[in-house]
This record gives sequence, structure tokens and C-alpha cells, in this order.
Amino acid sequence: MNYAVIYCLACFVLCTVSIARKFNSGNIECVGVDALNVTKKQLFGVFFIFLAITFLLPTLLQALLKALPLNLNLSNANLDLVVGGISHLTLLGFIILIYKKLHLKKMDQSWTFVLKEGLSCFGAVLPIVLLTSCLWLAFLLFLNKCGLKIPINEQGSVVLFTKLSGFLPKFLFLVMVVVLAPIVEELVFRGVLYRAFRRELKCGAAAILTGVIFATLHFSAISLLPLLVFSILLAKSYDHFGNIWVPIVVHGAFNCNSLILIMLFQP
Repeated sequence: MNYAVIYCLACFVLCTVSIARKFNSGNIECVGVDALNVTKKQLFGVFFIFLAITFLLPTLLQALLKALPLNLNLSNANLDLVVGGISHLTLLGFIILIYKKLHLKKMDQSWTFVLKEGLSCFGAVLPIVLLTSCLWLAFLLFLNKCGLKIPINEQGSVVLFTKLSGFLPKFLFLVMVVVLAPIVEELVFRGVLYRAFRRELKCGAAAILTGVIFATLHFSAISLLPLLVFSILLAKSYDHFGNIWVPIVVHGAFNCNSLILIMLFQP
């Protein structure tokens, strides 16, 4: 049984149904998202802490774990997984501390509604991101043929997943990427940055600016434009439903889909 073919067919059905549903969902009113009333100093402070925990903390943790006389017997990939997990949990703790200050709207919809709409949005978003990925890859390959040596590198998380072996490390990585990362990133990028930019900019400009930052911080040339488009669509889903959990579900489903595709097509 070819599981890759079955999964791709299931994705095709989901995307087809989701797109058809979006065309017939005019009855779902666009709720909109309020701008976040924060000063530039507060915004810079939150974003600086996010960057420090995301990029500086893992480096310090790795150096500390290697310096301590501990016989952890971990491979480099498993060490990266442990460090990444600690960083994501630290970020989650930071988000919980500032959660009340975000003034997020109370969730009027049920969790069933959020999951249904989130998965439906994912099905509608996936073909757009995949098409963007194909066109962007073709453009990068064209630039390389023209003599511009642009490194077509995968995201660090993708590389890490391919290096992990064993059920437990891959399961923990799945939890980190599908659950923790979407919650943290959506609360920071859509819940904070996008809404803060909305104070000075229109929805489209705020979504693009947030997307540029979001895509750039993933440090992957091959994912730059697809992640920018994905980020804009996440902001649009947030704006439409006024519920931060909808883009969190979309983001989690997207990450889960990427991992499944890696497992199915990894040689």
C-alpha cells in the first residue's frame, strides 16, 4: 500500500472541499482584530525577549550542557532537540506572563468551531503555499543558473527532524513543532506584532510587514517567499474570525503536514 499516494489524495480532497466551502461561506461575518495599544518601547522589549529566548538561550544551553560534567550520552541531534524544547517551553512561559496584557478577545466560538474553521482554512491555504513554493524554487534555481549563488537550504527544524532516530525523539519533536511552536509564534507574530503594526498601518501593510519578519527569522532562502505568503494568510484568518486559536490550528496543521511529507518521502 502506497501511503504517500493515499495521503496526497486525502490532502487533495481536503483542499478541494475547503476551497469550495470558502466560496460558499459568505454567511460567516468578518469579525476583525483590534489594534494592540502598546508603546514602541514595550513592543521592542517583547520582541527583544522573544529573539533572546529563541536564538541566544539555545546557544547558552548547549554550551552549558557540554561544559557540565554530565554523562548525558546524547547525539548532537538529540541535544538540539532538548535545547529546542527548553527554549519553546521558556517562550510559552513568557507568553503566559504577558497574556493578560495582550487583551485578546474572549473566545465566543466553541472549540469544535475553531478546529473546523482552522482545518478548513488550512485546506484552502495549502495549495497557495505549495504553488508559491514551486514558483519560488524555480526562480531560485534560475538565479543560480544565471550565476547568483543563492544557497537553497532547508529550515533548521527540517534538517533536525531528518537526523532524529527513534520513536520518542521524533514524538517530542512533533509536539514541539505542531503544538508549542504554533502557539508561541502566533501569539507573538499575530497576537503582538501584527496588532501593534495595525495602530499605524492598514491591515494589508501590517500583514506584509509581519510576514517579512516572520519569514526572515526562519533563515531559509527556499522558504522565504512561501513563509511570507503563509504569514499573510494567517493574519487574514485571524482578522476574519477574530480568534487567535484559528491561525494557531492552521499553523499547527501546516507544520504537521510538512513533517508527514518528510516521513513519507524521506529516503
